[in-house]
Amino acid sequence: MQISMESNIKEFSRGMDKFQRKQIPFAVKLALDATAFDGQRAVKANIEKKFILRNKWTVSGVRVKKANKARLISSVYMASGRDYMMRQETGGIRTPKGNSISVPQRVRGKKSTKISKARRPTTLLNNTAKFFKVDVGNADPRSRHLPPGIYQRMGGKKNRKLKMMYASEPRTVYRKRFGFEKTMIGITKNKFGKNLQRSFDRAMRTARK
Repeated sequence: MQISMESNIKEFSRGMDKFQRKQIPFAVKLALDATAFDGQRAVKANIEKKFILRNKWTVSGVRVKKANKARLISSVYMASGRDYMMRQETGGIRTPKGNSISVPQRVRGKKSTKISKARRPTTLLNNTAKFFKVDVGNADPRSRHLPPGIYQRMGGKKNRKLKMMYASEPRTVYRKRFGFEKTMIGITKNKFGKNLQRSFDRAMRTARK
């Protein structure tokens, strides 16, 4: 997504003399950067409000690329490794690489707890004495009544219970809830004009005649 402020800049510079117009590129560069950092803060706040975060990885991925004199474009973007946020922005369906997607159920103590490597599906299933998987169409008659998933055997032989750790789903559906584009449009609309005026005032104060 790219937002053009060209018309705003033309309107702002209307009626200026030659010396004032000379300061416009520097003022625009400062205003673009200030607006980008305003957007960065707003996007980070939005992530912290809408998502359950288990570490700082996602928030730290909101980055800014500043403008320069040759390229009057500032960017707010998600750093590499955060591609999963695209699904949160656009919505859509995630399909498994294999037969199913393992969706956490009771594997965490709290929703905010990060799943450790020791509690991930592959690691659990390596411990066949405590954990087992029920697939769709499982041939084992003892497991046919169980929904597909990964289970933990609980209790002793006489009082054995099962705890579902992961549900096995054929797909997962993501709804649009990130609001990155909406946030940036709102910030640009509300902040750029004010930032441009402040930046122009600064450029005029520091300009050499």
